[in-house]
Amino acid sequence: MARARTVMRSSSTPRRAPNEIVKSLDEQRQRARQFIDQKRQALAARGFDSGDPLAPMRYRSAIDAWTRRYRNAVIMYHDGSGTAFALTKSHLSTYLNMKASSPLGYLVSDGK
Repeated sequence: MARARTVMRSSSTPRRAPNEIVKSLDEQRQRARQFIDQKRQALAARGFDSGDPLAPMRYRSAIDAWTRRYRNAVIMYHDGSGTAFALTKSHLSTYLNMKASSPLGYLVSDGK
């Protein structure tokens, strides 16, 4: 059963978001989670420990991508790429020390 979420209009009168939109967003979130989990498993299979999650998965609208931060990696998924990519090691350090990473856009390859 699809659920509706309450959204606010400028008049502060609540209204329901259409169930189709909510369903679409839920599907996008689930797809991103699957790709991010698969990338983490692939890293582990190659002997890389991404560490514990430091934050929940989130959507970054500035780069139109889903990201999840781990102790030793950032894993990012964008629908256009069809896979998730990870930043690790020195690339991760550089990325985390940037004041504004959004101009870089979403990842298109792994960075080590």
